[in-house]
Amino acid sequence: MPAQTPNPPYYALNFTTIVSPGTNEIFTKLIDFVKETAPKAEGFLGIEEAKGEKEWITVTYWTSREAIDSWAKGVKMFAAKHPTVMMAAVSAKARIAKVEKALP
Repeated sequence: MPAQTPNPPYYALNFTTIVSPGTNEIFTKLIDFVKETAPKAEGFLGIEEAKGEKEWITVTYWTSREAIDSWAKGVKMFAAKHPTVMMAAVSAKARIAKVEKALP
């Protein structure tokens, strides 16, 4: 279900992960951490997730770049404490985009 976001501008943080045999559990830990902590963070607006057989995409929406940067510090600390999650985080792609217009 699409996240309910306000009128732009706002920011999107996109996580794309390629899941290979044996990494499903590791990526699940990382994404569960995202889904648990992001909604509690200041500036969080919403989350969307799509899972295919080999590719997972999670998008979080934020009020500002500063909100993303502040929350991301916790992700880095979590990954540092969990070496297998750190490997997953390194192989994932994270991108920040500014949403300037929402189409109907």
